[in-house]
Amino acid sequence: MKHRIEVKILGQIQGVGFRLFIARKARELGIVGFAQNMPDGSVEIIAEGEKEKLKELIKHLQFGPGEIEKITEKWSQFEDEFKEFQVK
Repeated sequence: MKHRIEVKILGQIQGVGFRLFIARKARELGIVGFAQNMPDGSVEIIAEGEKEKLKELIKHLQFGPGEIEKITEKWSQFEDEFKEFQVK
């Protein structure tokens, strides 16, 4: 069963290749959606895919470049909105 998740990552993660790191893993896992820098210095990820694959992506965040201070997750219903995973 597919799900959707919105993730906000706070910390020193902009300008260190964090979005590209996440995009590679998401594509490897067959997850679609996007990662983008936000004006407050956070990175936002909106992703859709199998729940276990999304959980694996979230665990993978800890191994990315930069320093993570906080991760928030909001799970919701699958919307079938994306065709691939993009970096914005």
